[in-house]
Amino acid sequence: MSRPNDVGGAQGFGALAGTLPPDQPIVAAYGPDGRSVWGADWQARVWALIAVLGTNGVCSASELRDAEERADPGEFLASSYYERVVAGMERLFEERGLLSDTGDMADAGDTADADRAGDAADGTGDT
Repeated sequence: MSRPNDVGGAQGFGALAGTLPPDQPIVAAYGPDGRSVWGADWQARVWALIAVLGTNGVCSASELRDAEERADPGEFLASSYYERVVAGMERLFEERGLLSDTGDMADAGDTADADRAGDAADGTGDT
């Protein structure tokens, strides 16, 4: 069975963007220019969650990658790396009975985003 990530050397997917310099450790929070290596704070949290899940034996990197790659091809190709990881986590957790309703998870994320935006606007929270 072919999966959306199995492009087998096909051309036309564009250049790789956002890679770290070869001498920069992947765990660094900031690049050589002092800017965050994460496109957004939530991406850093996803990276940390991947580490926690693996360390605690919830799922392996291979299991998570498999769950990511079982996405609908259109969804897979239209999503960023971290969006695919989150979708894979949701899929894997639902299959294992760890999540009963990802809508609740999405609603919680939307609420947290709105809270952070409000805190940032009034100067009371972290950005």
